[in-house]
Amino acid sequence: MAGSSRWPSGTREPARRASRAHSPLPRSRVSPRLARSRSSPAAYPGGYPPPSLAGNRLSGRVGGVLRRLTRLSFLDLGGNWFSGEVPGEVFSFRIGYLQLRKNAFSGELRPAGWLPSGATVDLSHNALSGRVPAELASAAAVYLNGNKFAGAVPAEIVAAAEGGRMRVLFLQDNFLTGISVRGVPSSAAVCAHWNCVAPPPTVVAACPAKGGRGRRRPPAQCGGRRG
Repeated sequence: MAGSSRWPSGTREPARRASRAHSPLPRSRVSPRLARSRSSPAAYPGGYPPPSLAGNRLSGRVGGVLRRLTRLSFLDLGGNWFSGEVPGEVFSFRIGYLQLRKNAFSGELRPAGWLPSGATVDLSHNALSGRVPAELASAAAVYLNGNKFAGAVPAEIVAAAEGGRMRVLFLQDNFLTGISVRGVPSSAAVCAHWNCVAPPPTVVAACPAKGGRGRRRPPAQCGGRRG
């Protein structure tokens, strides 16, 4: 994509860069249809050209289409108005970069399998709820901030962050009640404030400057949730 970094190098990007504006990738000049492509699948890594439809004010439900793109390796639908659930099958594809931030996706995440090792997945600023799935632990960068996730962060994700295998973990602005990440390597970026954890999580390294609204949600917003 012209003007953007290749996604594999993004997964190895120094953690300090993760807290920048966290902006979507520049819009590609090529916007192939998700449902079909006139190009030969063999001409592209993973079988399909990289679909980037970011920032086009597109709306509707795309789950049915995404389920059919089984060889997809790169997808950028950020900054649209897509709604409905994120199909669990997408997480088991050979996808290395999944960008769905700033849409209206809702419901729970039910991955059909583990993400490819080293993948980047950005589901921030949607209306996703339920528990954070353990199947995300194999990713190198996970952005879940600005949703409605509740419950405790799975031990698999905690171990990946503490061990440095997950270099970016953004959990801020949710309703989580258990975030047991105690410490991460200097190369990692973790942000976990504005949840329902009491006391607030101690790991708040690399939180975006614009995301700081306090360390913990007011109890009135947590509806009886306990950390």
